[in-house]
Amino acid sequence: MANIYTSNIAEIKEGMPVNITTLSYPGKTFQGKVSVLSQVMDNDSKVLQARIVMPNKDLLLKPGMMVDITAVKMNRPCKSACRKML
Repeated sequence: MANIYTSNIAEIKEGMPVNITTLSYPGKTFQGKVSVLSQVMDNDSKVLQARIVMPNKDLLLKPGMMVDITAVKMNRPCKSACRKML
């Protein structure tokens, strides 16, 4: 699940493609898409959660790994990014 910060909520939509990077694999970008956006803000962290789906056939990305997610809008990266724990 990805944490979408309040300032980025208006830019993130279901079905939107995303680029995923991690310090574990410098220079490698994974592609995915926003599958589901929660309709309820988390009261404690003040974030909206989103499910990101992506292929991981080589099992390079592991559960609990921190990654950076950049939403791609009209084939251009949005300025917003969010942190995610797989």
